[in-house]
Amino acid sequence: MLKRLAILALLCVPFLCAKTYIISLTNKTQVGTVVLKPGEYALSVNGSEAVLTDDGGHRTKFGAKVEASDIVFPYTSAVSTPANGVDKLEYVGIKGTKDKIVLNP
Repeated sequence: MLKRLAILALLCVPFLCAKTYIISLTNKTQVGTVVLKPGEYALSVNGSEAVLTDDGGHRTKFGAKVEASDIVFPYTSAVSTPANGVDKLEYVGIKGTKDKIVLNP
């Protein structure tokens, strides 16, 4: 019985570790080969996988890597650079931490 509880607890860990953040994109933004429309997105991160969900419920999966930054981010924000008429997402800085999430590392 104890062995079954331990296995169940280990299987639940990935679901408990998933974090979700809200980001706003003000322009068309490219992430890897995908171009996202302007709007608000929920960014869910679980290990090395990230999912962006738009207001309509459309989900797009990406590889993700959490890296350390030199600064503490005052708010959760998508940081991008303009390139060829669209913004290219560099990373998402997480409020109150030095963590940044790089999509498609």
